[in-house]
Amino acid sequence: TLGRCGPRDLAAIAATLEQAEIMRDTLGDAPIPYIRMLGNHEAIVHELRSALASDLPLGIQDGGFIARGYSEELDTLHILHNDGRRLIHDLEQKYRTQTGA
Repeated sequence: TLGRCGPRDLAAIAATLEQAEIMRDTLGDAPIPYIRMLGNHEAIVHELRSALASDLPLGIQDGGFIARGYSEELDTLHILHNDGRRLIHDLEQKYRTQTGA
C-alpha cells in the first residue's frame, strides 16, 4: 500500500464497520468462530459519519471533506478563507463610518 487514505476510503471504512455490526447482531448466536469479535464500532462509525461531508472528493488535497458544523474552529477558518475579502471590505466600511474618513 501507499500508506495513505482518502476521504472516500474513510467513508468506506464507516460503511464496512456498520455492516460488520449488522453481521455480528444477525449471526451472533450462530456457531461461527470469531463472530463476536467483530466488535461494537458505533462510536467510530458515528464520528466518521459526523466528520465527513456528504459529497466527498477523491483526495484530501481537493479539500471540502470535513462536514460543516463538525468543527467550529475549522468552520471559522473556512469562512475566513472563502469570505476574507468581503469581511475586510465590511470592516473598512465600518471604520470609515465610525471615523468619518
